[in-house]
Amino acid sequence: MTPVAPRAYAFHRSFPKLDREWHEFPHHYLLYASSGTFILEVGTVEWVMPPQRAAWIEALTPISVSAVGPVTSDSVLFEPDFIVLPPGPCRVFSTSTLAIEMVRYTVRWGPDRTRDDTAADRFFLALANVCSELAQTPRC
Repeated sequence: MTPVAPRAYAFHRSFPKLDREWHEFPHHYLLYASSGTFILEVGTVEWVMPPQRAAWIEALTPISVSAVGPVTSDSVLFEPDFIVLPPGPCRVFSTSTLAIEMVRYTVRWGPDRTRDDTAADRFFLALANVCSELAQTPRC
């Protein structure tokens, strides 16, 4: 029997640099650079993403994420039916101390976590609510 993927999970990855490549994810994506700076492109719009910013990216939205120097990502993927995002394919917003600490805490729950971990699910939902509230004031 194939294990069922969790409804939300986090990852922590470090990159010496990231070349510009286009991707899309089947999940909603909370993109956050815990160190360094991402350059996020969606359509014809580009944002500089230092640790003071994060982005909600709607599932299946083509994006390009690059970085000219070292960058570390602490980001979260959510099944589309698990949370409701603010409207639009991408919302870049200013982070808060609470949101940053919550994202850092989630990296304990990677893609190999069990789907029936209700404590993790509740925490991910709380994080989604905090970030959705912050995203009500997007950064251009």
